[in-house]
Amino acid sequence: MKKDDLITLHSKYSNGKYKNEWVDIVWTHSQIVLLIALKIVKNLEKKEINVDKTLLEEGILLHDIGVYSCYDEELNPDHSAPQYIQHGLLGYEILKNEGFDESISRFAKSHTGTGLTKEDIVKGSLPLPKEDMIPITLEEEILCYADKFHTKYPAFSSFEEQKLQLAKYSERNEYMMENFCKKFGIPDTTDIQKKYNPWNQKIDKFLSNI
Repeated sequence: MKKDDLITLHSKYSNGKYKNEWVDIVWTHSQIVLLIALKIVKNLEKKEINVDKTLLEEGILLHDIGVYSCYDEELNPDHSAPQYIQHGLLGYEILKNEGFDESISRFAKSHTGTGLTKEDIVKGSLPLPKEDMIPITLEEEILCYADKFHTKYPAFSSFEEQKLQLAKYSERNEYMMENFCKKFGIPDTTDIQKKYNPWNQKIDKFLSNI
């Protein structure tokens, strides 16, 4: 699909008083993650490891489409709606219902944390099906890792910050972050931060004032 069609799909599932602003937040975050992912792809290409960049781009630009369902029209968590931890599964279901192939839909389902295992879900009593929701393909792994370097709050994060944060939830998260690092390296996001920090500051101010 063309980018305009993907944005239209985001708009279809955004809602409430700040519908357009919410699309801007989720869509721009996704574009930032894509730029980070493409840096990882360059590292892999130097090792002659091929990546399906068309699949990766579409999957990344749609991976957070389930987020819209977790907030009310004032952009507060909607306690009558699904919890944020469910946004990946919701995104997967949305994409499947929209006719996307499993290879695209799985990007939404497998990117939370370093992926959620059945054990994580049971141990944390998470409101999710008791099954593995982890990245399997190379492209899914790239998204899962790249997504850790920027949040929708919005802010950029370092590798160490994310590893420490995720380690609070399970030892597996720390292991997976180290494994991703060995496999993909640590992307230099300096240029991306320079480009998007004004946007980050604008959105941070917006979110603080609503």
